[in-house]
Amino acid sequence: MSTNLVGTAGINCILSRINTLASTWEELAPGLVLAGMTLEDFKSITAPTRTIRQESFELQARIRANVSKKQKADRVSRKAANQIIAAIKADTNLGPDCPLYRAMGFIPESERKSPRKKEQAIG
Repeated sequence: MSTNLVGTAGINCILSRINTLASTWEELAPGLVLAGMTLEDFKSITAPTRTIRQESFELQARIRANVSKKQKADRVSRKAANQIIAAIKADTNLGPDCPLYRAMGFIPESERKSPRKKEQAIG
């Protein structure tokens, strides 16, 4: 399995690279200064990458968890909205031609155009 190192695609390429560099450096040459940096300097410089990616991972997990909650809430809301619309249309004092129905964004029955009849081909 690929470890997403240098040159490979993937959003975690840099994270994988810095983790590999740090762990290898720590294991094989912990006291070595490279490019003017100690291992601790390198870890400090690269810490924001780890932090922001961890935060992003947690946010993505929350979004995935909220999808089903949102769908369930939307089903309940859609049902309630449909009940309100049906109640307005069924109410003898309101009905499908009332101003309230129109103000809610619906086309009153009296303003609906009847569908055009298709001409039959003579053949």
